[in-house]
Amino acid sequence: MLWWNLQRLKSRNPQTRRQTVEAIAATGNSKAFKPIHDALKDEDSQVRLAAAKALPTFRDERSGQVLASALLLDRNAEVRAQAALSLRSIADNRTIPALVSALKDTDHNVRWQTATTLNALGWRPESDTEFVLRSVAMGQHEDAAEYGKVAIEALGQMLLDKTSPSSSLHRKRARKNWRCLRRQITRIRAEGMTTPKSASPPSKASVKSARPPVPAYYCHF
Repeated sequence: MLWWNLQRLKSRNPQTRRQTVEAIAATGNSKAFKPIHDALKDEDSQVRLAAAKALPTFRDERSGQVLASALLLDRNAEVRAQAALSLRSIADNRTIPALVSALKDTDHNVRWQTATTLNALGWRPESDTEFVLRSVAMGQHEDAAEYGKVAIEALGQMLLDKTSPSSSLHRKRARKNWRCLRRQITRIRAEGMTTPKSASPPSKASVKSARPPVPAYYCHF
């Protein structure tokens, strides 16, 4: 059966190749690791996606580095997001450097899956920049804004990110997010300083009072 499936992986039909990857994964045959690994380089993104889903089933110590490479290098965002999700199942701490790098991915879902996997691995940010990147990836914009100038680039990129959720169900909240984040960035640039990490959200009374104005670095949704 494995021999036959390996032949089908050579099919010119990408759907056949994808179905074959799924069939091989279902067997759990450890000898199939290399062909599934090779399928991660397939020209068709759906075949690569199936391979990224399949790799954790083999429990091979090489899976982590293979998926980490796909996370950083694959040109398809869906494949990269699946690689991050599969790395959560593998739980290999050697892949943490690649995951941290992927917090800068251009796609919202890739960043979110990556941050969730890092949390599952027990990773903790080692710098302000890493904290900001994780916070933005998780949608915790007010936490990121605490870090003042360090947060400007990450928040600015998020504002321009067309992959961030904006479904009709959440459109109203999304617009509120964008307006608040723009205000945060404007304040940070205007003050030219880093906001103290110990800053607390302003009270309703202080926000209403014009004497003196209280800078608010938090969004309340």
